[in-house]
Amino acid sequence: MVARILTWLVVGMVLTFAAFWLLTGGIQKIKDAAGSMGSPLSLLTATSTRITLPGAPTMPRGIDISPLLEGGTSAPESTGTGSIQDFGNPSPWSGQVSLALLGARTGNPQTDYIVIDARSANSSVDITAWTLQSAITGAQAAIPRGAELFTQGVLNAQTDIVLTPGSIAVVLPGYSPVGTSFRMNECSGYLGEMQRFSPPLSASCPAPSLESWNARSYGSACADYVNSLPACTTPLSVPQSVGSACSMYVQDVFSYNGCVREHQSDGGFYGKEWRIYLGSSHTPWRDGDVVRLLDAQGRTVSTISF
Repeated sequence: MVARILTWLVVGMVLTFAAFWLLTGGIQKIKDAAGSMGSPLSLLTATSTRITLPGAPTMPRGIDISPLLEGGTSAPESTGTGSIQDFGNPSPWSGQVSLALLGARTGNPQTDYIVIDARSANSSVDITAWTLQSAITGAQAAIPRGAELFTQGVLNAQTDIVLTPGSIAVVLPGYSPVGTSFRMNECSGYLGEMQRFSPPLSASCPAPSLESWNARSYGSACADYVNSLPACTTPLSVPQSVGSACSMYVQDVFSYNGCVREHQSDGGFYGKEWRIYLGSSHTPWRDGDVVRLLDAQGRTVSTISF
C-alpha cells in the first residue's frame, strides 16, 4: 500500500515539472539555441576559428608577410651569383689575361689558390690594385705589391706586380710564409726547405756541381762533397773531413741568399711566376662561387665558376 502511494507521488511530481517547462517556453528555447550555432561545417571552414584537440602539439607559424602583401611592398630580392655572372664592362685585357682554377677547393686560405694567367698577353701588364670579387660572399680583395727580388732576413722593398707576357700569378687568400708576395727566381727552391708553400716550389735550383770548380780551392774533398749535394738544399751539417774553411764556404753559398748572390746576373734568373698573398684568415671563394677579376678601373678582365 505504501509503495503504491510513493509511485503515484513521483509520477505526479514529474508531470508537474513537465507542465511548468512547457508553459515557460521550453521547446522554443531549444530551437533558438540550435539556430544560433549555425552549420557544424562552419567550425571547420571559418578562417578565424582554430580548433585544437586535447594534447595536440602547437603548429609552427612562418614569418608574417601580410604587411608586405597588404601594403603592396615587394619582398627583398634574394642575393646570389646572377649579377656577377654578367661579364659587365670588358677590360682591354680581356682575352689576354684570364683566371684559371687549380687548387681552390679545401677552404684553407694557406693552400687554396687561383691563377691569373697572362700567357696570352701581348705586353707586360701591371696587375697591382686589380680586384678579385666573390659572388657568394661578396668579398673583394685587391692585388697587393710585392718583392721583385726577394731577400731572406730583411725588410723587402715593395714594387708593383707586373706580369710579363707568358707569365702567371698564383694567388692565395692567406699569409705569405716569407712575409711578402714575391717573384719566383731560379733560387726560390731554397725557400721551401723551412717553409711550406702551396703549390710546392720548384726544386730546380742551379746544380751545386756548378760551384765545384771554386770548391777545389778548399781541397779535393771539398769539391767532392759539393758535387754530392742535392739541388736547393742547404747542408745542416758538413763533415769535418772537408775542413772548417770548406764548411763555411758551403753553408754560405748553398743557401737562398747565397744562390741569389751567385746567380742573379744569370740570363733567365727571374721566373715566369709570381706568388701573391692577400693576407686573409679565410678563403673568400668556395664551391659554387663565381669569381670575377677586375682591372684598376673596375672593368671585367675574366670570370671563373667553381
